[in-house]
Amino acid sequence: MKGNLERYSKLRKSAIELLEFYLFTDPRSKLLYLLKKYSDKDIMIKKLYIEIKKELSDIFLANQSIAYNIYNKYLRKYNLQHIQEDLKQECLKALWEGIQAYEPEKSYNFSTYIYQWIQTYVNEFLKKEFRNAHLSLDESISEEGDTF
Repeated sequence: MKGNLERYSKLRKSAIELLEFYLFTDPRSKLLYLLKKYSDKDIMIKKLYIEIKKELSDIFLANQSIAYNIYNKYLRKYNLQHIQEDLKQECLKALWEGIQAYEPEKSYNFSTYIYQWIQTYVNEFLKKEFRNAHLSLDESISEEGDTF
């Protein structure tokens, strides 16, 4: 797991460096450097992209249990069967985004970071979900049938 994060971190730095070369600096001098380092820049970009996606996928698969743990915790604690699939998708989406946002240089423990990231994401999702919830005027208020 730690090896995947380190490889992803290195690939991410390479991608950022590559973008900086192409977008933010004198193209002639940086392009010469890249041409010496790599024979075909398009192939290099595609390889880098494929490597990054593979590392992200490996990290995602290795940490799905954290997302499912949070999903089950919220499902049981708040009885959310009516939005069960949405909640599961939000947990997995949060995991994916959290992996991409993680910065190993800041020395956070990855599992702690991703757990907190997913919880925060799910809390925001639930706030939006319940903010939009409404009671139909056709529904009775109590089980005795009292309505206004």
